[in-house]
Amino acid sequence: MSERETSGPVELREAVDDEGMRGFVGYNIKRAYIRVQGAAQAALAPFELRVLSFTALSIIGTNPGITPSQLAVLLGMERSNVVAVIDDLMSRDLVSRERLETDRRRFALTMTARGGEVQKAAARAIAEFEGRLVSVLSEEEQATLVRLLNRIEAEGAATKD
Repeated sequence: MSERETSGPVELREAVDDEGMRGFVGYNIKRAYIRVQGAAQAALAPFELRVLSFTALSIIGTNPGITPSQLAVLLGMERSNVVAVIDDLMSRDLVSRERLETDRRRFALTMTARGGEVQKAAARAIAEFEGRLVSVLSEEEQATLVRLLNRIEAEGAATKD
């Protein structure tokens, strides 16, 4: 019988740890993401937004006239899946969709005035929640963290091609 095989029931360990994983960048990013995602979701709850819909709303707001296909690329989603996000935002009068004059088969997305108000208030709430999480870092460390994460993302995109 090997070491992994037992002849009887396995005992429940009272204390467990993840030390074997803490040396991996991806694992640490995931653990931090879980905390940040949870804080963002809590901040967005009063606005009845999810992180994905807030992100889409924000991207549309800073890119008036963006097409659903362009939005899907930025969100890293299939175009068919981003349609549900757009439909939800439109049903709440946060985003409008109009046919492009230059290509009647394509649509342009624009944030509505109501969408702008909701996005600004939600962004403030997320910034407050996120600020509490990253308050353990100096402003310089926060900027460095963002820069390093952007470099990792850029390298990942470069090696994907």
